[in-house]
Amino acid sequence: MKLFLVGLACLLPLAAAAQAPERSLRPLASPRAITAPAPPLAEAKSAAVQAPKASTPAPKVRPLARPEAALGQIATAPRDPKQAETMGVTRELEPGPDGIQLSKRPKARPIDVRKLAGVQQTAPAPRANAPAQKVTPVKGQICGDPAIQGVFVGPVEASLSACGIDSAVRVQSISGIKLSTSALIDCNTATAVRTWIDKGLRPAVGNYGGGVSTLQIAGSYACRTRNHVKGARISEHGKGHAIDIAAIRLKDGTSLSVLNDWGKGKKGRMLKASHAAGCRIFGTTLGPESDAQHRNHFHFDTAPRRGGVGYCR
Repeated sequence: MKLFLVGLACLLPLAAAAQAPERSLRPLASPRAITAPAPPLAEAKSAAVQAPKASTPAPKVRPLARPEAALGQIATAPRDPKQAETMGVTRELEPGPDGIQLSKRPKARPIDVRKLAGVQQTAPAPRANAPAQKVTPVKGQICGDPAIQGVFVGPVEASLSACGIDSAVRVQSISGIKLSTSALIDCNTATAVRTWIDKGLRPAVGNYGGGVSTLQIAGSYACRTRNHVKGARISEHGKGHAIDIAAIRLKDGTSLSVLNDWGKGKKGRMLKASHAAGCRIFGTTLGPESDAQHRNHFHFDTAPRRGGVGYCR
């Protein structure tokens, strides 16, 4: 009996071990890297649409070396035949090493290519240091002006120390207008008279009577006092700075007389315009309305005035 019980006790554990467990045991983690579980099929398709594919860089291809025969040649289509001939381009094509039609090297560009292209050419600017052209003096000119004709006189001395001219000239004509009597003055005064003729007298007279022919001179250099008054200051005539004009002769033989025509009709207006022009040019301008001494002539002188404003009466 005891032996039977002992044997039964030994068989019970074996029966319990042979019975399957209700749950299986969790396997141990694998030592390799654990991969994430695959997503569901719908998610996998969505991810496949959204995620950009990794671009595989294309292998770099080194271009083949250009054949020596093709160096310096152009593989472009030829121009229009006429244009090609004009620009010096050969129309014939030659096959290259690979059977490709290659055009020949263009000929040298023609010299007048800018004219062919319609480009306007401009003349080169003159050099800044180019020597000035020599001006040939005109026979009879004085004061360095071909328009002033006469004779160079030089220094003029007088008994009075206040009189005299350092460098005098004897003027015979100015700007083609003759002087009835040569005027002994300096070059500064001669130049002022020329300006008055060109910018005052000629515009005032115009073509009336055929234009101005001669100036009737009433006085130039004279060593005397002002208005011949004893004890007065030396006149500008005594320094070669003054000239007196009594009348303006015209080419038709008529004249504009300061004494007879001042303030009368058309001639009077031309005389007044000539007198007014002198006020803008000379240092002193006197006429019939200044005083009795100048009722029969215009007095022009180049005496300097304060502030550059001339005396005009």
